[in-house]
Amino acid sequence: MKTSVKLEGFKELEDNLYRLKYGTAKSNTRRAMKESLEPTARMMRAKAPVYSGTLKESIAISSLQKSGRQREFTKQSGSGLTMYIGPSREGALQGQMQEFGTYKEPAQPFARPAWESDKMNVLDRFSVFLWDNVVKALGRQARKLARAAKK
Repeated sequence: MKTSVKLEGFKELEDNLYRLKYGTAKSNTRRAMKESLEPTARMMRAKAPVYSGTLKESIAISSLQKSGRQREFTKQSGSGLTMYIGPSREGALQGQMQEFGTYKEPAQPFARPAWESDKMNVLDRFSVFLWDNVVKALGRQARKLARAAKK
């Protein structure tokens, strides 16, 4: 399913991101991505079937994928920052079997329905969180420069 999104106001945000140091901009962007995905992770945990509880507890948000596919995906996407959401190593196999089913058991999807119901809200939350983080970082940077100028 293809989703179309119209972005407005991101030019000003991009200009302000370029005013920050690279590491600061990257960490603020990563923090905003993680904060905006947290409600989706909570929805996944709520929809995850519970047998031993391992699957529900293993759902996490991370900039690292716990498999060898990460390097290949990063090369293909050309993206500087990527976030992964879903079961981590402990619950990965169970998550895959629950989401897609097996030849004996029917699928009990939990990740896709949570993502589909929340994906447009993620972008809205991301823009708000990123603006907040960038404004705070610019303020810290200005205070630091002012202190350095006094010395």
